[in-house]
Amino acid sequence: MNILDKKKIIDTVLEDGGCLIRQFLEGEALHEIEREFDAVFEEIPDSAHACMEGSKPIVEKLSYSAGKHLRLSPSNYANFPKLLQLMQSPHLINMTQDYFSSPTNYAMQVFMSHEYNVVDENSKINIRSNSHLHWDPYHSLKFFLYLTDVDESNGATHFVPKSRKLGKLYREEKMNLRSTSGLEGGVPNRLQDYEEDPIYTEKDAMPVKAKAGDLLVFDTDALHYGGDILEAGLERKLIIIHNRL
Repeated sequence: MNILDKKKIIDTVLEDGGCLIRQFLEGEALHEIEREFDAVFEEIPDSAHACMEGSKPIVEKLSYSAGKHLRLSPSNYANFPKLLQLMQSPHLINMTQDYFSSPTNYAMQVFMSHEYNVVDENSKINIRSNSHLHWDPYHSLKFFLYLTDVDESNGATHFVPKSRKLGKLYREEKMNLRSTSGLEGGVPNRLQDYEEDPIYTEKDAMPVKAKAGDLLVFDTDALHYGGDILEAGLERKLIIIHNRL
């Protein structure tokens, strides 16, 4: 779908929960952002959750067993000029504003991940809260920029099409942000936290099969979970831009 067809993209996200824009970036524009990505990840040790301090990444904790993870705040964006140029695109800014129909905290934070360690169905390596079907506690519109091809073999994100309204209902009317009754003492943001026999489970979610340079526009009220399978010899490089009211 063409990035310029803003109305159709918004309508698709409202209906299905997500819209994959093919070939959003190509050629040198894609390679420039990947070079920025690779340069900073070379400085991050294995298994690290990192953030930026000045122009250098610093380790917050060593618990990201699938690979490496980096969190950016707006004050860090200047360290990534090609990514910043992308985020300053009027197409993305206007799409976000039109989607929320109100002033928006655009590009409030960015998460990057490089995953390359083997994860399989019998492994305990990737049992994280986002590996379970859920909605996000804070409503966001996210842009997933893929720097590698992704499918079920290397950590594709899965979501249940047309579940956005259900997730919104639970988030607004049933979820308590102050509750710690959810998984691992967190906010209860899964259907199974409320229903003994939920209408949807992980088996109902479809994988997002993307190519390097594709962009997924995603509403976090749609029921979704992060990819939890990474086969030997494969990797996933991903940048997620968060936008919130």
